Amino acid sequence: MGIGTSKGAFYEDEFHYQSSVWDPKYDPNDDKMVVTPPQVEQNKQLEQQDYSVMGGIDVNYKAPVPQLDTQSMFEIKRGGPPIPEPEVYANVKGPEGQNFQITSEDRDKGIDVAMSFGTGTMAGVKSALIKGKLADLGHAQILESNGVAGKDIATTTGFFRGADGKWRHEIPDGPAKLDTTWIGKDPDAFGVVHDKLKNIIDHPELFKHYPELADLHVKHDPKMHPTEAAYDSLSNDITFGSSAAQDKGTVMHEVQHAIQEIEGFAKGGTFAKVGQGIYDLKLEGDFAKYMSGVEDRFRSINESYKTNKKLSEDDLNWIKNHDQTVRKYGEYRAEADKEARRNYLRLAGETEARNVYTRAEMTPKEARSIPPHDTQDLQYNQQIVIDRPSWTTAYGAMIDDNKFLKAPDLSGF
Repeated sequence: MGIGTSKGAFYEDEFHYQSSVWDPKYDPNDDKMVVTPPQVEQNKQLEQQDYSVMGGIDVNYKAPVPQLDTQSMFEIKRGGPPIPEPEVYANVKGPEGQNFQITSEDRDKGIDVAMSFGTGTMAGVKSALIKGKLADLGHAQILESNGVAGKDIATTTGFFRGADGKWRHEIPDGPAKLDTTWIGKDPDAFGVVHDKLKNIIDHPELFKHYPELADLHVKHDPKMHPTEAAYDSLSNDITFGSSAAQDKGTVMHEVQHAIQEIEGFAKGGTFAKVGQGIYDLKLEGDFAKYMSGVEDRFRSINESYKTNKKLSEDDLNWIKNHDQTVRKYGEYRAEADKEARRNYLRLAGETEARNVYTRAEMTPKEARSIPPHDTQDLQYNQQIVIDRPSWTTAYGAMIDDNKFLKAPDLSGF
């Protein structure tokens, strides 16, 4: 929620308001760093636009005017094929002997691993050959080029673009069955249970699309917070707390992070707290410098009190200002941690994985009729798209030491 001030400034959130106390970057007189009410209203209007056509990278994007007539649009929404299928470029046999066609449209659009597509679990190009989905992807691209809205493309073809601009379709998770007893298996010397994903969840469709996930290493660590879970892209394994290990939505949330690694989708991450040594909070050095001189001033005040048995007006004012300074800086640090977590929630990979959790019990029919755009909790223009797992801070997602990537639009969150 935005915060207004008597000076007419309008801050994006509490962190930026508190920052104005310490950080000249948020000076209310600096128009570049202050969000005014008219700008907020414009951002709200932008949020109502359909960003799914191009993935939400440009917040000023306007979808092209559809070139199809009203009857054709009605046919598309009904699921009919109003546009002729592209000519066949090649007939291909899938790994299980299926016959399907690659069209000239597929070829010309450059279908490759960089063009990924993802109910339930968001799958990519590497699963297209198994499903024989290339014709549907070609159809989706034709509809897009004719200005059809992303939601209509999704319900018609099953394909949609993520916040990273890459195509996805869904592997329904509703039919999958999780073995909630797996955490009771024999632990190692540290109390950790080790297993493979295929042994804890019965999900044939997932493993048909991604055979490599069948042997994905999963762990139950009773020392982890019960509701927490984490995918480690370096070791390529998932660790679950006790409750998380028995929740199908949480399991599929973490599996989605593994798929993001396979497909090159936008990644998730974790948030950094102030004082962990991950990043430098602005003016932290100035506060440390200020505190380094406090001891001498307090020693002087004590000596003066011993001599005079009272404090001067100057000393009283200094103590009052000191207390206020320490309190405000503490608020600044606390708001920084809150903002770091908000930025973590804005990561496109985390938003997608949360959507997987939301849709984990949907049937295939429900998933096809309710596009992922309708169930995600953040619009594309509010998400931070980054190509590797990242720490998030009060200033955005870390790209390098004290260099941050922020979402195109952070208002209204």
